[in-house]
Amino acid sequence: MHLSAEPFHKLDAFLARRFENLFPEGLAWDSQGVERLLQANFSSCLNPLLKLLGEPLPSLQGAFLAQVSLQGAIIPGSDLRAANLEEANLEDANLSRSDLQAANLHEARLIWTNLRLCNLQGANLSVSAWVNGLLDGADLTGANLENASLLRAVASGAILAQANLRQVDLSWSNLVQADFQSADLRNANLRGANLRGANLNGADLSGANLADTILSEARLEGAVLPEGWAESCLAQP
Repeated sequence: MHLSAEPFHKLDAFLARRFENLFPEGLAWDSQGVERLLQANFSSCLNPLLKLLGEPLPSLQGAFLAQVSLQGAIIPGSDLRAANLEEANLEDANLSRSDLQAANLHEARLIWTNLRLCNLQGANLSVSAWVNGLLDGADLTGANLENASLLRAVASGAILAQANLRQVDLSWSNLVQADFQSADLRNANLRGANLRGANLNGADLSGANLADTILSEARLEGAVLPEGWAESCLAQP
């Protein structure tokens, strides 16, 4: 499929003129074409454009989308494997069930972003802002979330096995039955988090803040606990 200015005329005259000036020959509706479209800041019309075209978003595997704004985008099930989304704005976007394996989301803005059931294995999410993020059932095995802020995240059943969670802020988050097996949680802020039934076997919690944390029914076999804590101290009814 070839994208011309015609659908933009139906959406916004200014955007249509801008598209014609930037892309006089139009764009192919493929990975490279959509990458160029988003880099040119046409993301504000992405939702109505997709509805008008009746076409799914093509694969954006390996796309360079650093600092691109996808705020409010509704693109569930997208292929963003190994995409560069460093410092991208994904606030309030719906990316549920998307494949973001090995994607670079360093310093990305993910406030209220829907990443439920996403594949984020091996992704770089360091220093990202995930306040009120939705991560239920997401797979973050081996992901790097060092210094990320996941304040009040909803991540029940999420898989964070072997993930780098050093100095992450997970305070007041819903982490019921999440899998943190062998995860690095050194100096993490887990204040007020609900870890009921979570798997923390082999996790390193050295220096972690566990004040008001709910750890009832959590598995802690082989876990390294903060200094002065003992597994018996964490047992809650």
